[in-house]
Amino acid sequence: TLDDAAGEAFDKGGKILGVGYPAGKIIDDLAVNGDATKFSFPISYMRDRPGKMSYSGLKTALKVKLTKMTPEEIKTELPHLCAGYQEAIVQTLRIKAEEIIEKVLNLKLKNFETPIVVGGGVACNSRLRAVMKKHFKNVHFVTPLFCTDNAGMIANWAARVPELAVAFPECLSLDAQSRYVEKK
Repeated sequence: TLDDAAGEAFDKGGKILGVGYPAGKIIDDLAVNGDATKFSFPISYMRDRPGKMSYSGLKTALKVKLTKMTPEEIKTELPHLCAGYQEAIVQTLRIKAEEIIEKVLNLKLKNFETPIVVGGGVACNSRLRAVMKKHFKNVHFVTPLFCTDNAGMIANWAARVPELAVAFPECLSLDAQSRYVEKK
């Protein structure tokens, strides 16, 4: 993604909807009783950039939609809002996976299969699992017990594998400067 990961999009959407944090499981549970077609949300296509996606437009669309609703309407429509929001995230992931598979297949590698492994916290999402199973024949899911935040999983793995415990290479250091200016 060019901005938030799918899990972050769920969490930030949950914050916008006021359902709590982390919001992935909450949105998934609410969406089960919702109609994803009742509220449509944008899907990040970026056709000129295969595999690239952004969820910023999706979050903005959710905010805009909620500003046009009363608190009572939001409460009543919450399952439908969650279902539509979730569907946009899931379909974006599906479309981008298809683009990458097509790109790899165009390389015409011999004896190459295109398996997909779905991991990270968002891999527990029931709709994501259903859509990926339906659209891809060679898809594998990380066991839900191990579907946690990717950064946490990587840090945990690195801590358990002694040969990975190396100093941070200087070549990867960043010389970043904030554009934030404190107003006085």
